[in-house]
Amino acid sequence: MFSALYCICLVLMSQNSFQIIWASAMSDGVNLHRIATPASAVANSIVLPLGFQETPKLATHIVFNSIYTYNAGKQQAMLDYCRSQQLKIILDIDDFWKFPKNHSNYTESQVNNYAEEVQFCIKNADVVWCASKKLQKLCKQLNNNAHYIPNCIVSSQSRSPIEQADRFAYVASANNHLHDLETMQESLQKIRNAKSNIAIGWCGYQKKCDDSNKMREMIAGAGNHFVAEYLPPEMYMWHYKHIDVALAPLEKTEFNRCKSNLKALEAGHMGCAFICEDAEPYHELQHEFDCLKVKDGNWHTAIERLANDKELAHNLAANLQQKIYSDYNIESVTQKRLETL
Repeated sequence: MFSALYCICLVLMSQNSFQIIWASAMSDGVNLHRIATPASAVANSIVLPLGFQETPKLATHIVFNSIYTYNAGKQQAMLDYCRSQQLKIILDIDDFWKFPKNHSNYTESQVNNYAEEVQFCIKNADVVWCASKKLQKLCKQLNNNAHYIPNCIVSSQSRSPIEQADRFAYVASANNHLHDLETMQESLQKIRNAKSNIAIGWCGYQKKCDDSNKMREMIAGAGNHFVAEYLPPEMYMWHYKHIDVALAPLEKTEFNRCKSNLKALEAGHMGCAFICEDAEPYHELQHEFDCLKVKDGNWHTAIERLANDKELAHNLAANLQQKIYSDYNIESVTQKRLETL
């Protein structure tokens, strides 16, 4: 969400009927899940290039994912422009605005007062959409009209639940996920020392990236391992088609506690079993029913358990997929969005 403007202009055509105009600055995961996927569910959507010069006459709402971060002048000008056009301002928040010190954006965010900028936008929005319940609680301290709007999936693009658990993988880019993977490092060594044939992988390798090379070396510590190169956001779900169990390590920080349960949605959507950190983003999941939760870094125990119990792996995957279809389908989440307007 850095140095980029993502906006959705929602135009009221008639009662209970919307014309949606979408504009985004770049193609990334945020754009895919918070803009492109929701847009696909709404009829009469219109796509405008970023920096459009003229607001459609019928426009009544504008939704930002990020309003010119690191440029307070442009930020204020955009807000003033929206008010002059009598546009209702909707702000979509998918991450906490305070980065941990080991985050690659930490220094830049401190120099440019990023947290203050985001909080200013939250206060000045008419409505705030939040990707997690934790974020909603924090945003409500700044704007009482904050709503939990989760990510969603399109069930028609799914895969049937897995029948075996042979290939385990962490699907994530190298961008700021090194410290999450480090929470698994000791377990990866234990899997190697056990001389197991379990295949452990990482999908998201990027050449000429220091963190990426470190993550590749860490995965290699498991012994029998595989690495798949990074794919652009519109293609990266392909990785899940070639694994059985998705891994979701998560460093325990306030920033990560505010994250959404997106990894669970991706895994369930593609019929994978799911092993995750016992952390706030996954509190709604049930251990040993739709996932296995890891405490105290014992990833090797959970991995070995599923590798030796195909029936459990299948049941976890099937139950997770059912939950995702029930609670995070694109139709119901889209309805929640529109109801906040």
